[in-house]
Amino acid sequence: MSIIFISDIHLSSDKPHLTDFFKSFIGQCCETATHIYILGDLFDLWLGDDDESHFAREVKATLKKATDKGINLFFQKGNKDFTIGKNSHAKPIYRFSRMNI
Repeated sequence: MSIIFISDIHLSSDKPHLTDFFKSFIGQCCETATHIYILGDLFDLWLGDDDESHFAREVKATLKKATDKGINLFFQKGNKDFTIGKNSHAKPIYRFSRMNI
């Protein structure tokens, strides 16, 4: 059992190597973690919840995979991804709600 804290990753479609690393890291975390806390600036810039680009779908699928495995996933908005809203199913960490993707 472990609790993972991550922040300021600044994922971007312009940095596919970073997205690949993030996907691999989350996959490894799913083996032992019970909780993952994302503490802001997961994205370099989040344009909106209606983004259906390959990049956005890829990140959403990675996080959904974690919650499907029973990981308690929490999210705190940062100044780069403050536009994440209700449509992303991300719940603010200060409410300690599980993130439903």
